[in-house]
Amino acid sequence: TGLVEVKNNPKERSKIKATHMNRKIEAKFVHPVVRGRYVDRFRLKHEELPDVSPLPYKKGERAPISIGDLVKEAPNLAEFYSWAKKWLLKGTDTTKRTVGAKYATEFYAVGRVGTYTYSENFVVFRDNGAHVACAITGPQETTWGGKRHYICQNHAPYISQTTDGDDITADEAHYITAILNAPIVKRFVESSSDNRSLW
Repeated sequence: TGLVEVKNNPKERSKIKATHMNRKIEAKFVHPVVRGRYVDRFRLKHEELPDVSPLPYKKGERAPISIGDLVKEAPNLAEFYSWAKKWLLKGTDTTKRTVGAKYATEFYAVGRVGTYTYSENFVVFRDNGAHVACAITGPQETTWGGKRHYICQNHAPYISQTTDGDDITADEAHYITAILNAPIVKRFVESSSDNRSLW
């Protein structure tokens, strides 16, 4: 059917209190999510990460698929967004700012989406807590259908392109990871950063 069952996990500390839900949405838009707490030295802490998120975008685009097109292409996902609209509209100022007015064409637009989002190779690191980094190379095999690239969120910034906008290679990702995990770099970062944000 091309559908995958997803559910949310409302947190007590969350700024936006959403009710529990369990729905089936189109698998081709569902991606595994990396959060800061999953990042360890040279590896992710989970082989199959527990968190997923829909990414309602065409590859390479910065604005989401329009609701009219989404209804045709992924009706279940469109219905989910309709259900979640009242909570999505309460999105934090940071999310609104990182989407940008030009690309916030739908209420379900996702922050920090650019050409770098669709790269195959990433160096992901934590911006709080432990000073660690790991490389993610190539799309990852998922249990819900085919390979998907990761989406990095919640204290998991990443490097996926050069300053010229070229995608980094797998070898470059591993090289950068080795540098970031080097003891001398760890000492430098920890001695020159606020303890609340080590990067």
